[in-house]
Amino acid sequence: MDWKTRWEQGMTGWHNQKVNKNLQTHASILFKNTESPRVLIPLCGKSLDINWLEAQSAKVVGIELVQKAIEAFYQEQGSTPHIEVINILPHHSVGSTTLICADIFDATPTRIGQFDAIYDRAALVALPLEKREEYADHSLSLLKSGGTILLITYNTHRPETMGPPFPIKDGVIPALYKNASECILLEESTQTKEDSPRLAKRNLEWSKTAIWKIVK
Repeated sequence: MDWKTRWEQGMTGWHNQKVNKNLQTHASILFKNTESPRVLIPLCGKSLDINWLEAQSAKVVGIELVQKAIEAFYQEQGSTPHIEVINILPHHSVGSTTLICADIFDATPTRIGQFDAIYDRAALVALPLEKREEYADHSLSLLKSGGTILLITYNTHRPETMGPPFPIKDGVIPALYKNASECILLEESTQTKEDSPRLAKRNLEWSKTAIWKIVK
């Protein structure tokens, strides 16, 4: 089932109803070069993290493949975006936030510029294995020199071909981001199905979250 169908049918179980706690804990990474960074959120959906980052003075650009997700974001905010096509990509803007309806690989530096930081909670884990290396290189191309990625990944006992979200096994991230100047594991935490009703519902024995700092 493709992403558009999932949005049309309301199958958006990945959408968090709260701001991501790992973002709140590690957001300083995104602001290390400037107090008002231009931050990219790939595969942003209608995430509440967008609003939170804007409230911290970030200039947020989200890339989202599905138009319905962008419409839902602004409807739930009670706002009407200004829509403009720039470099063939539709931009939906309110205040210092812009959501662009596009395939992430079509959002090139030539078309959308480069960023001080990237916040990736839902993009890498949404992509199948054969797209990971291309995506990692593409992400680095969208960063300014010295720019930082705050990356959140997920792992479990299921094979890495089963998803989305697709589990990212140990050792994968340093290999994917081998061209970065830094790739640092900041934190790991593990939940079991005894800890989390959500894991039990998905029939997962355990789930490990990893927080990464990656610098171009």
